[in-house]
Amino acid sequence: MIKAGVYGAQGDIAAALIKTLVFHPDVNLTWVMDQNPPRPLNVTYRSLTGDTSLITTQELPSLDEVDVVFIAAEPRPPFVVNELPETVKIIDLTGIYRFDEQFTYGLPEINRKFMVHDCFKVACPSDVANVIELALLPLAKNLMVNSNVTATATSSQDFNTSRIELEIQRLVGGVQNSFNNNVHIERIGSSHDIVAVVRLRCNTALDVVESIYNDYFDDHNFTFIIDTTPQAQDVRGTNKCLMHLQRDNDELVVTAAIDPVLKGAVGTAVHCMNLMFGLHERVGLETF
Repeated sequence: MIKAGVYGAQGDIAAALIKTLVFHPDVNLTWVMDQNPPRPLNVTYRSLTGDTSLITTQELPSLDEVDVVFIAAEPRPPFVVNELPETVKIIDLTGIYRFDEQFTYGLPEINRKFMVHDCFKVACPSDVANVIELALLPLAKNLMVNSNVTATATSSQDFNTSRIELEIQRLVGGVQNSFNNNVHIERIGSSHDIVAVVRLRCNTALDVVESIYNDYFDDHNFTFIIDTTPQAQDVRGTNKCLMHLQRDNDELVVTAAIDPVLKGAVGTAVHCMNLMFGLHERVGLETF
């Protein structure tokens, strides 16, 4: 069993993470550290009644008791990530370490092989960057992102546009070294789910592009190309990214949808953990 610790117990992401780990068949959730006074998890989250008797702690638990720590809240003393033993793996969901070169970028659809072997620190993508990067990865892998990229996205929260644009440029540029164009993102509405529409110039026939996308995601377990435009309700409560391709004159239009708490955060974090510990990607993520 993988012994896991979680730092942070408040908010939707922490709640979904704790619940996912409690029900993960290969995980023993050993402790949850939080800045608030100790409280039983099954009181904070009544849906866990009968599933766990764990009580949160404000004190730093023994790090010898865990194999992996998930960071679900901004770390504060006495919890210092840099002081964790080298044997303890770290998965960050806060974005604090997203641009830290010591952390592997936690997008399994591009860094899966590295995570399986020598990876000890992972920083998960932001939810909006996650879905847009998935929409661009097959093209970048085939050196086909050769124009500026524009994208619109729904989101329940305002997001730092320039930081997400930089995040996407770094990822695409790392996959396609020749990429030196701009990425522009606009938030167009409030929604619990994220639906992104990505546009870029592409003269390749649509059936060829569809084949490129299907080939790229063929051996990945959570991203699928479908024949209709994905709607928010299609991905809600899942760890899936659904994607549709179409042409608009000389532009390729990719519409992609994810649940921001699951595929956009918790699902990706647990996916990364599965890879880091040699488990099948789908373990603990089949249903929510």
